[in-house]
Amino acid sequence: MNDGTKQALIGAGGTIAGALIALAGTLMTGVVQIKNDEKPGPTATITVTAPAINAPTVVGAPSSGAVTSRSPIGDEFLADLPQATEGSDYTIDGIEIEGHSYPKSLTTDFSYCSAPVSYNLKGRYRTLTTKIAIADDVADDAKFTFKVSLDDKVVRTESVKLGKIENMTVPTAGAYRLTLDIDSERPCEHTDWAAWLTPKLQH
Repeated sequence: MNDGTKQALIGAGGTIAGALIALAGTLMTGVVQIKNDEKPGPTATITVTAPAINAPTVVGAPSSGAVTSRSPIGDEFLADLPQATEGSDYTIDGIEIEGHSYPKSLTTDFSYCSAPVSYNLKGRYRTLTTKIAIADDVADDAKFTFKVSLDDKVVRTESVKLGKIENMTVPTAGAYRLTLDIDSERPCEHTDWAAWLTPKLQH
């Protein structure tokens, strides 16, 4: 290869190298331009509004001076159960004591001799809860004794006088027959009222 040819090849190689360098520079400039032109797009704002949650409405809420007749889940009012005996002088009704109304109560008067009232539990309940009281308009010296019997055995007695309301809780687990009775010191003579106030059974 003569000197002229060598010079020609060297010149061509330099030209190609220069072109490649120029091309690379152009490409890099384009990338930088693209990078510089990249701008964040508009930001979309999504607003989620949760539905308003209203406070639950209590159905049958008692008014002032009243006692609610709604029984908690698992409880049963005696007033809603069939009586196991006939001839009871008890009335299933509401009664007012000390300005409070007690619905689903078992009330009785002593203008006639009162008979006990019984219910079949069939061993399904664990507790009897009730309040006991006598009516506001009885004689000042009136006194009553409330008795609870399970399977013909007296398991609880409480005496109540005018103006008093007593709480009573009696375990009933395994019992088959519940009997409620009230004794007065003056039975069969006066129109004195006494009541088991809203008695109920818990499973």
